[in-house]
Amino acid sequence: MSQNHDQEIILAQEQGVINKPTHLGIRTDLQGTLILTNKRLIFACNSNSGESLASNVSSNGTIDDKIARESASLGEDVFGQSAPYRYSDVEDLSNIASNEKNLFIPISSIVSISGHKGIIGRPNLKVTWNDASGEVKNTEFQESLTERDRKKNLADWADVTQKLRNGTLSPREPSSLPQSDSTEGRIYHVMGDMQTKGTFEIEEETEKHFGIELEPDEVEAACEKLVSMGLLDKIPDPSGDSFYKRRSPLGEDDLSS
Repeated sequence: MSQNHDQEIILAQEQGVINKPTHLGIRTDLQGTLILTNKRLIFACNSNSGESLASNVSSNGTIDDKIARESASLGEDVFGQSAPYRYSDVEDLSNIASNEKNLFIPISSIVSISGHKGIIGRPNLKVTWNDASGEVKNTEFQESLTERDRKKNLADWADVTQKLRNGTLSPREPSSLPQSDSTEGRIYHVMGDMQTKGTFEIEEETEKHFGIELEPDEVEAACEKLVSMGLLDKIPDPSGDSFYKRRSPLGEDDLSS
């Protein structure tokens, strides 16, 4: 199946992001999920789902979930501050409602974007853009999930976004995909949030999203087939469990943590 080159695809996703909504003229911080696509920077504020990570992860969660669970059980992040995060994967961009708190910034409208690595303070991302009326807007995003062994953080989004804006980086879209109604196609869809997941979580999310029942062996076989097709990466884990992540269209600019 050929890929539609006009399709909007998720390139990176960061959960538990704190937004300083200066563009709204309010001082109250918002929390939600920041998403980078090939066309937009999106902040999805899940205002009705605020809760501690500790109540929203399972013993069968992903590698990132395990780290988050340990942090949440302590009630602190690495800066020694309380950690009541909003934690929500976004698989379908169409499910993000158009409201004041959800922010959609076309990459083409960005005037400037910069990141701070967080040697002092949290890693952040500052964005200036022209809104639909031409008015200049500013906002800031801060990272909350600040585990020490991350390879990339929110500050790294600045360079990648700038490359997308000036056309020096083009996401590598797969030349072919599995049939959308196949097990492989359904799993590939739920892996669209670019998060690392174990087979149990993949099975659970696929069953819930598509209203079907799957067997564990069927899920693992489908994941391995997607690995062989170059669509998923298999992530080694000391536990011996199998974890998978959708292969980043960004290549060496992959923003995975």
